[in-house]
Amino acid sequence: MSQNEVVVGLEIDGELLERLHNEYYAWVEVAKERIHPDEYDAYCKSLERQNLLDNFNMGIEPKTFEYRRLCSDNSWHWFRFVIRIFKDIESDDVFAFGYGFDIANEVRERQALMLSAQTDLFTGLYNKATTENMIGVEIRKGAGILFLFDLDEFKCVNDRFGHEAGDCVLKYFSDLLRDVFRKDDIVGRVGGDEFMAYIKNITDISIAEEKVSKILTRLKIGVDYENIRIIISSRIGITVIDEENYSFSEAYNHADIALYEAKFNEKNSYAIYGKNDERSAR
Repeated sequence: MSQNEVVVGLEIDGELLERLHNEYYAWVEVAKERIHPDEYDAYCKSLERQNLLDNFNMGIEPKTFEYRRLCSDNSWHWFRFVIRIFKDIESDDVFAFGYGFDIANEVRERQALMLSAQTDLFTGLYNKATTENMIGVEIRKGAGILFLFDLDEFKCVNDRFGHEAGDCVLKYFSDLLRDVFRKDDIVGRVGGDEFMAYIKNITDISIAEEKVSKILTRLKIGVDYENIRIIISSRIGITVIDEENYSFSEAYNHADIALYEAKFNEKNSYAIYGKNDERSAR
């Protein structure tokens, strides 16, 4: 390390890189070409030669880090990289020994556990806590649209057709929301028959109205359950976030007020906070 020289390991994915003339800097530059953009800065900082030497002289051990690397199969693999630094007492040279190992299986298991903790197991949407936390983060950025959904007379479905029919309705409505909203939007189940969605980085109310129209129109078709067509409806409250430092509580209260307004109108209707005209799907 102190001589800017790679003693052993001058290869990447089995490719011997003799053209680098054993220079550490040259090896790092080639290695960086295969690093995922999201981990690029952290990777470069962790392997920066002078930074490693300075930290070693101050008694600071290098931190283990994780990154994605483009491998020979042309796919991104997660790796964990460990570095150990020591000084040769005879030559006074500083050496770094680093090794990376594939942790793809570990990362998959970790992601699966995280997803399980964030998910409403029945519908597959985000659960209440995750939905509110994620939306809260986005709302503070100051651009988006919040939706509150309440299924009309859902208890009557359970009472008349049974809880399995009610489950069928909830799954149908969850799939409908998942289909209408973008993958980057946040959609969650926040109560028994209550749902919430948030469109990121958009304040154009016409886009919200377009999505609502699709949802309410498709609800009128109904849900098939054991040769029975169950017609369901929803009321929706909407509020637009167009300034920074809004709190989740403020946004939720505004959407809830709009939802309350919609409940004075016919079924399959929506209201927008700040507007007196409730609307319904045509």
